[in-house]
Amino acid sequence: MGQLSRVAEDLKDSEKSLVHAYGHLDEVLKICEKTMQLAYQSAIETKDTPLFQAVLNTAKEAGDMMTEALKNRQLYNVLTVENKQILTTRRTLTQRDLFDTNFALVPNSNPEQFITKYTGFAEQVLTQFQEKLLSMNSRIVYCVCAAEKDGYVPVHNRRFSKPQKTPDTSENIAWNTAYSRNRRKFMDRVGLESVRNESEEILIQIYIREM
Repeated sequence: MGQLSRVAEDLKDSEKSLVHAYGHLDEVLKICEKTMQLAYQSAIETKDTPLFQAVLNTAKEAGDMMTEALKNRQLYNVLTVENKQILTTRRTLTQRDLFDTNFALVPNSNPEQFITKYTGFAEQVLTQFQEKLLSMNSRIVYCVCAAEKDGYVPVHNRRFSKPQKTPDTSENIAWNTAYSRNRRKFMDRVGLESVRNESEEILIQIYIREM
């Protein structure tokens, strides 16, 4: 029993050390982010400057596309969940649809996926902007054009939008986490700060993906 008690105490000490280390890592990341942000604000030319401009241009194009979609009353797929089934209705997109925050859980998804009334629109329209940015530089790992203030990402890049695997084995859940990142909510610090940013034209952050 004495040996087991010592092992338990060692595990507790290790856990505390990990938590302490993660706290320090987070502070280091924030310092790096602040340094890069200051460089951008100072208009210092770096190898990332063309990427920043491409992001700004794409954001404007995507915004204009959304405005035109509402103005011209074009038909899009509107998704809903009924009786644990995803149903598709072809109709015009309304402003209420575009800002819908009623997240319907996708049945049997793990990690959990959700749909709103603008998910189908995002999948039809915004994918082209994301894939275009993704292809412009091999250093870009992924590109997401649309995200909601609660961390909801309706559409991701094609390479990370694969159908989820079942059943819920540890291997399948790990695969889903890596390759089924569309229709997901990302509640980490970087994800939430990016979608809630209202002050910075370009917000530079260091993102460590959960895998």
